[in-house]
Amino acid sequence: MKKQHVKISRKKSPKKAAGKKHAPRKSAVKKVKIMKLSPEFQKLKNILVLKRNDLMKMVLRKKHNDLPEIEVGDEGDTAVQSLEREILFELTDNEQIMLEKTEEALAKFESNRYGICESCNKSIPVKRLKAMAWARYCISCQNKSE
Repeated sequence: MKKQHVKISRKKSPKKAAGKKHAPRKSAVKKVKIMKLSPEFQKLKNILVLKRNDLMKMVLRKKHNDLPEIEVGDEGDTAVQSLEREILFELTDNEQIMLEKTEEALAKFESNRYGICESCNKSIPVKRLKAMAWARYCISCQNKSE
């Protein structure tokens, strides 16, 4: 069976044929307008940045330095060492969850969504954000989800 090639010709639009210039195409990437932060929100952002840096250091340090080496011993020693390792992994997991929440909150600053409840789209009170800078929901929506 032979393949048939179909030649498609494109007609020039009447505007091009007339020699008119077109406006340059706008980029498909949307630019997010970054607003100047209030002093309270700037403090909260600084707190989040410091928290993120501390958590990153802590997680890396625990993963690389704090894991006890497996020593030869009786069954009791081995059980204690296993328990210590599990506790360290659990702490590291909790710290990684906090790190993710902190990074999500910082990303909201970039999209101008920080301080907005993810459920009802109302402002989260600054008092709540000061207590928990990574809060995703206002108090009423948080209570509903629990």
